[in-house]
Amino acid sequence: MLEKVYQSKFAVINVDNSKFFASITWTENTTHLEDQVYRKEVLNWIEAMKKCQAKYVLDDARLFNMPIAPETQEWVAKVNSESGLESLERYAMLMPEDYISRLSASQNITEAAAQRVEEATVMVRQFDARDKAIIWLGVEVA
Repeated sequence: MLEKVYQSKFAVINVDNSKFFASITWTENTTHLEDQVYRKEVLNWIEAMKKCQAKYVLDDARLFNMPIAPETQEWVAKVNSESGLESLERYAMLMPEDYISRLSASQNITEAAAQRVEEATVMVRQFDARDKAIIWLGVEVA
C-alpha cells in the first residue's frame, strides 16, 4: 500500500514497503528551490529509498524547474554512490517539460550513473508518461 512518508513544498515522497517501491514527485515550487534546500531534499529522498529497501523507483520530475549547478550534480552523484542503495534495480524518471530543467536532470542522471557503474547495475530510463514508466518498472501501484 502506497504511503506518504515525506512532504515539503518542493517534493512528496511515497513508498510501498511490500513492493520495494519508492516515488518522489517534485512540485512546481521548485522554481524557487535553492541549491542547499535541493541538497536536503535529495538526502530525504535517499533516506526514504534506504528505509523501504527500494528496488523500483519513480522520480516524477515533470514539474521540476530548477537548473542544477554542475557542482551540485557532482555532489548528488557522490551522495548516491555512497548511499548504500544496493537494493536498487530500476530507476524510472519522468522528465521535466522545461528544456533547461530537462537537460539539467538528464546530466544529473548521467553523472549519478557514471559514479555507480563499478558498484551496481541499476537500469535507468527516462520517460514522458507515468503509465509507461510504471509498466517498465513492473510494479502495480495506485
